[in-house]
This record gives sequence, structure tokens and C-alpha cells, in this order.
Amino acid sequence: MYSVSFILLILISAGVIFLLFDRWIDLLLSGYYFITYDEFGILLVFAFVFLALSTMLKLSREWLLFLRRDRQKKQVQLKNLRSQINPHFLLNSLQTIYSMSLNKSDQTPATVLQLSEILKFTLYETEKEYVDLERELEVVRDYVGMYRHRVDPVRAGIRLDISGEPGKLKIAPMLFLPFIENSFKHGLQGAEKEAFVHIDFRIRENFLTFTIENNQGESNLMENSAFSGIGIKNTKQRLAILYPGKHVLDIDNIGKTFNVTLQIELHS
Repeated sequence: MYSVSFILLILISAGVIFLLFDRWIDLLLSGYYFITYDEFGILLVFAFVFLALSTMLKLSREWLLFLRRDRQKKQVQLKNLRSQINPHFLLNSLQTIYSMSLNKSDQTPATVLQLSEILKFTLYETEKEYVDLERELEVVRDYVGMYRHRVDPVRAGIRLDISGEPGKLKIAPMLFLPFIENSFKHGLQGAEKEAFVHIDFRIRENFLTFTIENNQGESNLMENSAFSGIGIKNTKQRLAILYPGKHVLDIDNIGKTFNVTLQIELHS
């Protein structure tokens, strides 16, 4: 439809100009002499160039407006997703501290201090689109360290390995904690013995590979099922928005082991 209309408009434009200066102008302004291009082929070329340039300008303007609206929409989506992730993370953290307080653990004050550092990060830095990778890894260390105080080291094992140099790499904040929370909830808290969570970060140039593995147990958390999986779902949506075509996420739920592998191409 557009192509047919474009061709017809070129023919009509060139035809009108040709007739105007070849026939009608003498009737309208008989006392004047006009010099113009009266070859129909040349007028077709002029009409085509004019319509092509005006179409390109119109499409460019519409494309820029579309990109602006799309960016604004994504910013709103990301803000809404982050606002859901932070309370969900806080809920799990408070459950950890509550459990420790019931057991009158001597590590409760230290755990509260670690939580305050994590909350400082979520309050003042997660509003940024990207943060330093090193800072994100510090929050992961604090969260894992906080959770270690909650579990019995004989019954459950938590391992965190980080290899490579973060350098000046940037990453979207709070990407890994939902996966770690999920592993703690369904692995450590849901198993009676031989529970484990293995977390591994590998940094190679501008690629980050995050893997986490845990046993599967029967979770007995008093958590409303409507909120179950919010963190994972939101993280998938954030990855799709922030790293389109630049990330690979694999989640395997086979046998008695749950595995997550996330590879992201980062930037400085």
C-alpha cells in the first residue's frame, strides 16, 4: 500500500508540475515568460528525491520519539521491579535475623551490622542503572556472611568463590541476590542434613559467569505462596530489559540438585 501510494504521488506531483508550466501557466500569467524544466523525466526525479528525503526525515523523527518513549517505559519498569525486589530481600533478611535471635546467637549484632551495610547499598545505590561490579560483589559477600551465622556448619555448607578482577566493570545492581536467596530458602532451610550452596563468580575480560548450585529440600518457610519466586521472576525481566542479547541464563532442576548459570557481557 505504501509503495503503490509513493509511486502514484511521484507521478501525480511530476504531472501537475509539468502541466502547470507547460499548459496552465500561460493561461494564468500570460504576460510573463518562465524558464523551467519541462521534461517529464527530470520532474519525476525531482519529485522522487523530495518525497524520499521528506519520508526519511519523518521516519527518523518517529524513530527517535519511539526510542525516547521506549526508554522511559523501560525506566518505569525497572523502577517498579527494583521496588519489588528490595522489600522481598528485606523480608528474607529479617527472617534470618529473627531465627538467630530465637536461638540467642552471639552473632546477631554482627549480622544486624551486615544487614545495615546491605540496606545502605539498596537505599542509596540501587537507584542507579549500573554500579561497580566490585561493589555488587561486596554486597554478595556481606549477605552470604550474614547467612552463615544462621546455619549449622556441620549440617550445611556454604561456599563462595570469586576469581578474576572486577576492574572498572559495571553491572545492574541486585542481580544475584534473588538467586542466592532462592538457594538458601530451598536448599539450606529445606533440608535436614547434608545441605549445601556453592556460589561461583568467574570474571574473564568483560564477561562474568555466575553459577550457583544447591541441594533440593522441602521448604517449610511460612511464606505466602503468592510471593514465592518474585525475586527470580523480576530478575529475569530486568535481564531481558538491560542485557538483551548479552546474557545467557540456564536454570536446571534435575534430580536432587538445583543449578543456575548466568553469563553476562558487561561494560566499563
